[in-house]
Amino acid sequence: HGVTQMAGAKRVVFLGSPSCVEVVLQRLVETSSHGDFEVCAVVSRPPKRVKKAVSKTAVHELAEKLGVSQVLTPPSAKDKDFLDQLEALKPDVCVTAAYGEYLPKRFLQTPRLGTVNLHPSLLPRWRGASPVQRCLQAGD
Repeated sequence: HGVTQMAGAKRVVFLGSPSCVEVVLQRLVETSSHGDFEVCAVVSRPPKRVKKAVSKTAVHELAEKLGVSQVLTPPSAKDKDFLDQLEALKPDVCVTAAYGEYLPKRFLQTPRLGTVNLHPSLLPRWRGASPVQRCLQAGD
């Protein structure tokens, strides 16, 4: 089943990359079928070249499989062309989960209702570059 635009539905942009957050995108797309919102785009890290093949992130591949109409893979969240594309999408809200980049002010000012950041660690206890690993090391 594909993701289609629904009249009056809130526009959601999801940002994520690794396989551990695929469940978030999956649930967003499943729940969007109720008509309250639509996942109008997914933003993920750019594909990497592995030997001679190009490797997309797990979230990028899932977004394509689920039929999300736009998958954006900017070189940086600060990229002007990307920010122009995001503004053109007119998102009501952005949802981030392990996207892996600092989001600039211009990005944060774009969604009408703001940005929600989902995080698997115990915040604010485990902050920093590797909160999940620190949480596991502590036995939390």
